[in-house]
Formats: sequence, structure tokens, C-alpha cells
Amino acid sequence: MMRTPEQTEFIEKNMKLVHYVINTYFSVRSSNLGLEYDDLFQVGCIGLMKAAEKYDKEKGYKFNTFADRVIKNNIIDYLRSSKRQYVAPVEKQLLEQIAQDDNISNCLDKKELLALLESVKEDYTGDKRKGIEVIEFLILGYDIKKVSEIYNTTTKNISKWRYLAKKELVKNEKIKLYLSL
Repeated sequence: MMRTPEQTEFIEKNMKLVHYVINTYFSVRSSNLGLEYDDLFQVGCIGLMKAAEKYDKEKGYKFNTFADRVIKNNIIDYLRSSKRQYVAPVEKQLLEQIAQDDNISNCLDKKELLALLESVKEDYTGDKRKGIEVIEFLILGYDIKKVSEIYNTTTKNISKWRYLAKKELVKNEKIKLYLSL
């Protein structure tokens, strides 16, 4: 699809916005997401191009405001779709918070924990399922504030969902079976 000169100008003048979004909303360290900055920059640039194509001046908002959200959402979608590929070490404290049981930290690594959470997530709906997704984001290195931005809700709701999920996960038969091995 051919871009108009105005779209091309929006893209060229707002490349720094991609850097801003990455540095503001995403912590990119090899120990965190397992991604390089350049990977997120490329995904962010695709988001910038989408923003330039979809932007409508008639709606009354600035391009930067619109593009910021599109870039951020594009990166979030990318991270969600590739979350199983990028795994970093899990801290013992996080595992203890999830299971409220010290022995889980000895038998699970991050990849196994994400796979286990993914397998039990289908058993839950509503806030408990959201809580499991929150725990997955935390394992991937996100903080509560960033997760609340992803879900467009308060950190209080995120904490509530996580609390509900933790209570259920401790009682889950698949997790109990795994821990007994």
C-alpha cells in the first residue's frame, strides 16, 4: 500500500516517539524480557506505520497521542504472542507468592511455570483467569503498574485478580500433582 506524503512525513518526524514509548513503558534488559532493544524498535516502527495509516485529523486529537497508543499496543501484542519464547529466571520470592509454598521454588523454573500456568488457565474464567494472566506478566518481568496499563485498570484490581488466582492455584490439582513428583 502506498503511503501519502503526509503519512510519510508523520513517520519520519516521529521516529523518536518509538524510542520514547519503549523507554517509558518497557524495560528492555537481557535479564528481563530476553529481547534486544532493536527487536522492540522494529515492532514499534511497524506500530508507527499503522498509526500513520489510520490517523484521522478530523477526530481532533494530535498524531503523537494517537501514535503513542498504537505503538504501545503493537509492542504489547508482539510480547503476548511471543511470551513463551522469551523466558528469564524466576525469583524465589515470586514463586513463593504464587504458591505460598516454599517447595515450589525448588522444582519449577520459569519456562515450566509458564507452561503449567498456561495449562491450568483454561480451567478458570473471569477475575481468576485474569489473575493467572497477571502472574504470567509478572513472571515475564512486568511490574504491577505496567500490567494495569495493559488491562486499562487500576493496580488495586490487578492485585485483587492476582490474589484470587493465587488462592485457586494453591488448590489446583494439576499443580498439586506436579509438586508431588
